[in-house]
Amino acid sequence: NAALKYGDIAIADKLVQHDVDTSALGDPVGLVSTVNKVYFECDAHTVECIKTVVNEMDGVRGMTGPIASGDQFISGAAVKERIVGHFGAICCEMEGGAIAQVCCVNGVKCAVIRSISDNADDDSHSDYGQFTRLAAAHSTQALCRLMEIL
Repeated sequence: NAALKYGDIAIADKLVQHDVDTSALGDPVGLVSTVNKVYFECDAHTVECIKTVVNEMDGVRGMTGPIASGDQFISGAAVKERIVGHFGAICCEMEGGAIAQVCCVNGVKCAVIRSISDNADDDSHSDYGQFTRLAAAHSTQALCRLMEIL
C-alpha cells in the first residue's frame, strides 16, 4: 500500500492467504477449504492495544486493515496491485496468514503486525536488504511496549 512507508507498521484486523486459489472449482480466491474461510479475524482488543502503542511511536505511522499472506516474496507492481485490489490488503507478507489459520483451528486469539521493509514492487529486492533493520527495530519497539500494557 502506497500509504505505508519503510518502517511503518501494518496492523492486521484480518488476514487472508492470497495465493490459495480453488476458484476453478467455484470457490472464492483465498478460501481455505479446510476451515471454509477466506479471512481470519484478529482479536479486536489486542488490535486496539497495538494501535495505541503504534500511535505513541515517534516517526512511525500505523495502518489497520487486511494483511495478505502467501508463499512468495512480492516483487512486482502488477502482482501487488492484484492482491491489494482483490483483498483490500494494506500489505503483503509471508507468515501471518498461516499463523492466523493455525490459531483459528485451535481456538486461539491472534494478532499480527508487520513493519514495512519494502514496497512489494519492482525494487523490492534492493529495498528489503536496505530497510530490514529499520523494520525489525520498529516491530521490536512496538512489541516490547505492547507486552507492558497487555
